[in-house]
Amino acid sequence: MNCNYTTLAKDTITKCPHCESPHITTTEACTPLGFCTDYDADIKDFNGRFDFQPYTTSLTLDAEAKLEYTAPCHNLTIKSNILPKNGLVHQINTNDGKLFKVGRLPDTNRYVAKEAYPPNNQPYTFDEKQIALIASKTTGVLALSINKQTPQTDLNPLPSNQNHEEIKAAFISWGYLLQRAICSYLDIETSEIEVGYQINKNKQSEIFLVERLENGAGYCNYLSGRIFEDVPYNAFIKPFQENQPIYESLMQQEHQTQCSSSCYDCTRDFYNQQHHSTMHWRLGLDLAKIAHDPNQPIDFTAPYWHSHIQTITNRLKNPTKTNNTYIITHNNQKILITHPFWSTEYIQTLQTTHHFDKTLNIIKAEKLTKEI
Repeated sequence: MNCNYTTLAKDTITKCPHCESPHITTTEACTPLGFCTDYDADIKDFNGRFDFQPYTTSLTLDAEAKLEYTAPCHNLTIKSNILPKNGLVHQINTNDGKLFKVGRLPDTNRYVAKEAYPPNNQPYTFDEKQIALIASKTTGVLALSINKQTPQTDLNPLPSNQNHEEIKAAFISWGYLLQRAICSYLDIETSEIEVGYQINKNKQSEIFLVERLENGAGYCNYLSGRIFEDVPYNAFIKPFQENQPIYESLMQQEHQTQCSSSCYDCTRDFYNQQHHSTMHWRLGLDLAKIAHDPNQPIDFTAPYWHSHIQTITNRLKNPTKTNNTYIITHNNQKILITHPFWSTEYIQTLQTTHHFDKTLNIIKAEKLTKEI
């Protein structure tokens, strides 16, 4: 599903229970007992770590996972599992949607993909299937979502919001900023915590953090605040305040100038390659502001937005600025540059004042400047 709702249940589902979409995708999947590409190599037991993470693998939280609410922290809603067995997650590889065509070798229980063999040396197979590969584990899981928002903002992640793709990108970006903050706070490698995104039962965007090791190491339970109530603030909120190392590293002039959306100094790493083209650290930082205080103004007054939007509007024709509202002229139309978080009601109030023809959110405006 687009909302990342995943279940291994065989029951027929006609409508997604999370986002209510009627477009349900069902796929035959299997968990191989093992993989073998070199039969002469020494046999080793799986140690719970993936040394290689393919580009087409996605992390999902099973719908049957049981996460319990803990005390909220500022504007954050926090859930986690106390017992590892209640945190069921899946790594799913669909081969970029094409699935894997495998067939069984005669007189064996081995299934192989013919494409892996040279064209002139492909084995005979039968009982061919189109499958996805899935690896499941139970471990520590912690989920974070935004509690409240003002009438100025609309974080609705469903397709009814024309900015839903940017909302998803913002939450994923925030998730990787959180990963960086958490790992700094716990003094662990970022590879110890994985980041996932879903739309929860309340139809809200939700970031979930997963311990990489089978059965976990207790990080998520500790971060939930059940043991020490000040931990969520110190791990999730404080790192994105002024004069804190992570915030100040993002504010470095060199980073702001050279990184328009994401880079290896802020949100990118080897393991999140599938998100590199959509992540935007400025949107992630805006979510960190809302997580601290829902009444924080979300506009282009923040120092990390100011020079960025000026660069974008200056590339287009006749930019005008009034009270931090930016309007450009393109194809003989006056276009208001909007923030993806702005609500329809707030934009309508701006329409009364500024009389523009149409709107364009900052992410789409950034792409437009690269096309013309």
